[in-house]
Amino acid sequence: MALFGTNGHKVVAVADVGSGSVGFSILQLNPGGAPKILAANRSILPLEDRTREQTISGVIRMLSEAATGVLKGYSESKEGKHLGPPKEVY
Repeated sequence: MALFGTNGHKVVAVADVGSGSVGFSILQLNPGGAPKILAANRSILPLEDRTREQTISGVIRMLSEAATGVLKGYSESKEGKHLGPPKEVY
């Protein structure tokens, strides 16, 4: 199985989870070239006193919201309709 599709491009979703922020993006990987960001969002958990469990819950909620928004926007975009959904998630 080839890493890239028949058009030479591969679309992937990437989540970046930190202790107080979450990023989610859709990238087009190009063989021999830099990836192209097709859609992205980053959310930051506001600074305040919270328990570890509250922090984890907030980060999970932000990841869900960021991923939902990015995937919806991408799927409705011209590129999303042409390239199709992400094939892998990282």
